[in-house]
Amino acid sequence: MKKLLFVAGALCAFGGTAMAQDMGGSMGGSSDTGMGNSGATGAGDPSMGIEAEWNAVGSSPIVHFLYNLGGNWIDAGVGLGITNTSPDVGDSTTLFQLSLFGGYRMYQDMDGRIHPYIEPYVDFGLANDNDDTTPNTTGFGAGAMLGVDCQILDQLSLGAAIGGGLNFTLVSDPAKENVLNIGVYTTSINATFKWGA
Repeated sequence: MKKLLFVAGALCAFGGTAMAQDMGGSMGGSSDTGMGNSGATGAGDPSMGIEAEWNAVGSSPIVHFLYNLGGNWIDAGVGLGITNTSPDVGDSTTLFQLSLFGGYRMYQDMDGRIHPYIEPYVDFGLANDNDDTTPNTTGFGAGAMLGVDCQILDQLSLGAAIGGGLNFTLVSDPAKENVLNIGVYTTSINATFKWGA
């Protein structure tokens, strides 16, 4: 319930900033940070970026490669996780996880250093365990994230995001059932560095 309230609050906050910007109109100056959805990339706007994401449900950081398309950003991410478990009795096991991520990040125009965004995405994941008793899995997902970036320096920002969507996991063992998940399942902390012009 708390997660649903948080998502509802984030949606209201995002919508409220959009309304405030529309109502504010020409009262404030414009920021030339390259993070807003201005419709055109200015001469001083960054054209590329790299982002490290620490996900609450993941076992390793995900690296995102960002490309500016006139204020909105293409987001391509990759994550590789290797987890080794060595019990006191029995053989050790190693779990390999590969995740691929593709999104379209749309920033809300705002003055200052706070930049909220919404990002629809699709993802794909593989998990392979060397333990014969654990089945391998293949996952497919789609959803959206609400996030906010705070510019610490001109090229460096810190942020956080929460997301939700649909995820389907295929299990290699025919004796086990495939899994379909719907709901809020992603919270993350991000550090982003952008450059270029």
